[in-house]
Amino acid sequence: SVFKLVIVHVLLQSARVNVWFSDVDIVFVADPWPAFRHRQACDYEFQPNSRDYDGVGEGNTGFHKFKSSAKTLDALKLVLADASRRPDVDDQLIFWSRWNALPNRVVVPLNASDDAAVASLVEAERASSLRICPLPIRRFLSGDLLRSGNLSAAVTVHATSRKGETRKRKILATL
Repeated sequence: SVFKLVIVHVLLQSARVNVWFSDVDIVFVADPWPAFRHRQACDYEFQPNSRDYDGVGEGNTGFHKFKSSAKTLDALKLVLADASRRPDVDDQLIFWSRWNALPNRVVVPLNASDDAAVASLVEAERASSLRICPLPIRRFLSGDLLRSGNLSAAVTVHATSRKGETRKRKILATL
């Protein structure tokens, strides 16, 4: 499953384009593009897994956007090096174990106003920090959050079938 991160790395490095990656089990309820945090100049945006991300825990490696930059490439190289040493570990665990340990990362909180976010990003840019921007889990639903049944604000739904497959299929059939 690490191969998807290899593909992202190749595109970032060779094509020098930003990469928005989505697994096939992501359901688009609405157009996700407007919901990304464009004004906050993020290096990395992602769908959280089980709660709003505050700098610990993990996100979904099946829905994220990478900015093509040296900072992003360097961080991804570290992830891939870890993955090559631990082929028995899945991509999500490898990715988030490394990503959360990066010394140069700045998590831009969801509640940051544009002015506050811009000020913190200017400081982050001076420090060559990697700007990590979680997407709101109430709009980018994942896994067990489907049981809430409130999909009115949803932009995407991660329809992973590993846990609660039958229940998820029923909910997704109502979309």
